[in-house]
Amino acid sequence: GGTPTGKTGPSSAFTGSYYKFAEATNRSPGDIASLESNIPFNAGTYCLSLNIHMSGRHIGSLRILTKEGSASAVTQQQYTNAQSNAWFSFSKELSLTSSTKIIIEAIRGGNRNRQHKGDIAVDNIKLTSSSCPPASGSGGTGQPGKGNGKK
Repeated sequence: GGTPTGKTGPSSAFTGSYYKFAEATNRSPGDIASLESNIPFNAGTYCLSLNIHMSGRHIGSLRILTKEGSASAVTQQQYTNAQSNAWFSFSKELSLTSSTKIIIEAIRGGNRNRQHKGDIAVDNIKLTSSSCPPASGSGGTGQPGKGNGKK
């Protein structure tokens, strides 16, 4: 199903029954929810792909970053503001080492606490040890899809 707040977030998962989302209600503008990889990778080329949903009047940003050891994180992709009321696809080829972390951040939007229509969701996160297939459309993004499950 959808997120607890109406008029924001997906109505269902992109695939399967579950997805991860950052709930904007009872959060402050600028608050960050993050997912971070916690296992070492074998050095090489990988394809990171996922589905993203960013719908609502107070959407902030979603960032996909990589971080090498204690170095500063590098933004690989950032989406800001509402994209559409549909899931869209993202994929990017990454060169990873055993000290690389992959971080996905959802940043709360709006400029007041009562502006809570800003749920950001991700689903179907995959990391494969190969190059990404050729992208269709705009860099592999903006491909709406339908879900068939609940959160």
